[in-house]
Amino acid sequence: MSGIIKAYFLVFIVSLVFNTDLIAQSGSCGSTGLYINYNDYVNYDRTVGGDVEIATAGYVEIGALGNWENYGAIVNDGIIEIDSGGVLTLYGDMENSGTLILHKGAVIHFYGKKWKNGLTSIVSDGAPANTIPGGELNFIASRPALPSTWLVVSPCLSIYSGGDSVQCSDGANVPMDVVLRLKNPNNIVLVNSTTRIEGKLQWDVANGDVVLGNNDLVLTENASQDGYQSDRFVITNGTGHLVKENYLGNWTFPVGIADGDYTPAAINNSVANTMHILVQDYTTSASDEIIADPSADGMQRTWNIYADLATGNSMVTLQHNSITNQPLFDDAFNFVTRWGTATPNTTGDIVLPYSTSAWQTNTPSPGTVGILSSLGAVAGSNMQSRNYTDFAVSPSAAIAFFTKSSDPIHPLPIDLLGFTALSKECSVQIDFSTGIERSISRFQIQRSVDGKTFSTIASLKPSGSNSDYRFIDLNAPDGRIYYRLSMIEINGDYRTSPTITVNVECKMNSTVNIYPNPAHDFINLSGLSAPSEIRISTVEGKIIGAYSANSSQMILDIREFSQATYWLTVFKADGSRKSLKFIKD
Repeated sequence: MSGIIKAYFLVFIVSLVFNTDLIAQSGSCGSTGLYINYNDYVNYDRTVGGDVEIATAGYVEIGALGNWENYGAIVNDGIIEIDSGGVLTLYGDMENSGTLILHKGAVIHFYGKKWKNGLTSIVSDGAPANTIPGGELNFIASRPALPSTWLVVSPCLSIYSGGDSVQCSDGANVPMDVVLRLKNPNNIVLVNSTTRIEGKLQWDVANGDVVLGNNDLVLTENASQDGYQSDRFVITNGTGHLVKENYLGNWTFPVGIADGDYTPAAINNSVANTMHILVQDYTTSASDEIIADPSADGMQRTWNIYADLATGNSMVTLQHNSITNQPLFDDAFNFVTRWGTATPNTTGDIVLPYSTSAWQTNTPSPGTVGILSSLGAVAGSNMQSRNYTDFAVSPSAAIAFFTKSSDPIHPLPIDLLGFTALSKECSVQIDFSTGIERSISRFQIQRSVDGKTFSTIASLKPSGSNSDYRFIDLNAPDGRIYYRLSMIEINGDYRTSPTITVNVECKMNSTVNIYPNPAHDFINLSGLSAPSEIRISTVEGKIIGAYSANSSQMILDIREFSQATYWLTVFKADGSRKSLKFIKD
């Protein structure tokens, strides 16, 4: 066969000193076992039936043409080295307390139920650290059936034949410089210790999740990942975290609380840091979210996020499935919020009087469809971001808990469906409409000429949910005018709407002049058309003087006025008007 020696081995096994707690599928039978305490070079097809022990002095090299198929478990206290092109197919468990060298291009097909590293073991690609990862370690199911002729000769091997089950990893926190491919749709479960990937984590099959339990999955500084999406990710169903070590830039943490419930996060670090993340529902989380209240507007997921370094500057992005929205969560009006140690929480964008709990109130904005997936957009998801400059360094710290809300602290007193201002001739028509109105006492319409200082120009009583309201501002001065709506609750709390603007132009044909300007005691008016009405108001809109003009000129006494800027508006009988600004010095 072109110089290739092809050999087959049938080994009956019993009496190998295995710890059956570590090798769950001992498969031992017969009177002898395969015990390797010498140098063994395999560069051909080798098939072994039963368990294999490689002693401390043992060294097995699988060459570029080697294909070792082992119908049993392996205990490695020595060295296994697989060259590029070499293949090891393992039907039973692996206990690696020695050295495993998996060169780039080498492959292990692992069908066993449990992979266990020893505390001092090595899983390396034989190349310098932090380079392109080595060969492929495939956690794979379903397991093929053994040849019937083997089972006739050695019935005890039946436990290695076929089957479709979950697999376990007991990683012992040993850096595994491999491409770990997840090819088991029944999931990989971490047990007893941390599994650490130094190479690459690759999701390859639908429903092929990694289940953390109470153990961490760590990707080292130079590790990479690919293939994560809404049907394959890391399930955080205990205290274990998904960890990315000492990285700079953006990294996606593909996590969720159960199979098919994908709620990932991304953290974009501007300062290199190690980040730890898990996600839980409100009931499981240690933080205090609103759960049963029918007016709650959260989304039933809380991310526990902490770092190795407390200071930094990072954009935190959270993505969830809109199907978990609470009744009043609004995909188009929400924000990322963080828990804190004090009530009220004054660390958010908006503080008193709005924050009445230990959660931040931050500026809401429309959420976007989530894109935290190797495939891009995830249908039915909502994604929102906020920047943070500090992090918890412990998972139990209050500031380690993040969620999203439309307003978990203080619900809006109304659902404001519309708010508009329209200039009509010499007035401004203001309209607004509501959906649900909650404990509302009154509405105040407020006006400003500079967009900063507002005054109330009207107060309206509520009409109840799903109502339309209108107010005509007959005294709006010429120019750009700003309006907002203040919503006053029965308990005295209030919220304000976004500000809207309108341009007002209502000028008389004649020219009206004020002089002197600035003035101290009196102002002179010229160019009036009789009859006219004159009003003087503050820049906030409060009327402080009203006069009638029956001639083209008039003198007004302003000695009682405070030093300030004022509006003077002249109203003509035909409805036209002109507004002029003057200063009292």
